[in-house]
Amino acid sequence: MKDTRDSDKEGRAKSLAERRAKRQAHFDAILTYAAKHGKVGNWAVQELVEVSSVVAKEYLAELFKQGKLKRTGKQGEAVVYVPAS
Repeated sequence: MKDTRDSDKEGRAKSLAERRAKRQAHFDAILTYAAKHGKVGNWAVQELVEVSSVVAKEYLAELFKQGKLKRTGKQGEAVVYVPAS
């Protein structure tokens, strides 16, 4: 018989893997959009992958940190990301 703790660990691992896969799918969609349109901003990310403004900002910051997007503008609506070369 399986220990309940083992089952819980398996469930958490599966859930984590699903969240990572969803996040990666969101990143792929954002990069595809940026490549197609030449730029992407927070509002576009919110609508594209149906996330909050905070999550959209986190996604864009992560893609910037990974070197996949370049940031233009200083703050607020002026900040737009373009595909990295």
